[in-house]
Amino acid sequence: MAKTIKQAAEELRIPTDTIRYYDRVGLLPNLQRNQNGYRLFSDDDMYTLEMIKCFRATNMSIEDLTKIFAFQSNDSKVSLTERLRIISSQRENLLEQRKQIDEALALTDYKIKRYKEKLKN
Repeated sequence: MAKTIKQAAEELRIPTDTIRYYDRVGLLPNLQRNQNGYRLFSDDDMYTLEMIKCFRATNMSIEDLTKIFAFQSNDSKVSLTERLRIISSQRENLLEQRKQIDEALALTDYKIKRYKEKLKN
């Protein structure tokens, strides 16, 4: 059953204005509308929104997202090789961020341990 924009926004915890923006920039090319022009979100649209949300959480640009989701609108201008390059590059960025977070976490744990030791003395 199709969902309204409000239902989609609540389920995915994405503001309705953000979803409207994604639609405007072409990230939801197959989105259907009812007789009143209201957006209707299929299960496929919800999955696409989940993927967009995930990629945006990794700081992927709207431009890169547009390239990745071009296949949905049968846009042959963006090759699978280019899409793979974008996602692979994003993965490398995430691994680097993970490394930085792990290092920061290790330092934080060390400081917590030191402060606890000082409190015991």
